[in-house]
Amino acid sequence: MSYAQSVISTDRPTNTYATSVVQKGTVVVETGVLLSRTELGNGEKSTYNDFGQTYVRIGTGGNLEIQVASSFASSKPVTGAEATTGLTPIKLGAKMHVTDEKGVWPEISFIGNITLPWIGEEEFRPDFTAPDFRFIFLHTLGDRFALGYNLGIAWDGFGPNPTYVYSLVLSAAVVGNLSAFAEVYGGFIEDVGDEHSFDVGLTYLVNPNFQLDASFGSAFTKPNSHYFNFGAAFRFGSATKN
Repeated sequence: MSYAQSVISTDRPTNTYATSVVQKGTVVVETGVLLSRTELGNGEKSTYNDFGQTYVRIGTGGNLEIQVASSFASSKPVTGAEATTGLTPIKLGAKMHVTDEKGVWPEISFIGNITLPWIGEEEFRPDFTAPDFRFIFLHTLGDRFALGYNLGIAWDGFGPNPTYVYSLVLSAAVVGNLSAFAEVYGGFIEDVGDEHSFDVGLTYLVNPNFQLDASFGSAFTKPNSHYFNFGAAFRFGSATKN
């Protein structure tokens, strides 16, 4: 997760969106592999693997970027079951920078997304268009630390109950171009319950336009559920030369 405009700025690998917006004339491509396992008991487990989970972020100017996201996934609900594989639904989004950080007041941005139910493998598609909205906040804590957090509301496209989502991430410059983060995130599902998870990871800035990342996460509410995430991000366009 990078916050500086002089280098590539990414939303992955955390679940907390960054406040920074892609500059006009620039495209950022973020991609990775997520391997998820949930132990069901009696030696059974479910798996979900996301290959090439890709976000394309395009700077349009006027403190705004647009995003397009999808991936190729494989899901197996139980050991021995036939896996479902295919394209995940297309997600369209727009992020807008609202205000810079001023003293104790954080930097603020806003993002809105919709997941479309018409494209992708049928078993991965929601029944209805699924919107989500989040306010994005950032506090810089000296030269080495940053605290980011998101608050918002989301619908999964299967039922009417919204989820009130949150995330909180503390990131730190470790040494050179290597950074680390620790994050908690989750949601409160109206009339259903709540879900809470954590993840930790590293990012390495290879050069101002290329970043690598790796992370591990697990659920507080499902202790036997965990995932590994590996990826990279690339920045292209005229603004990279500024």
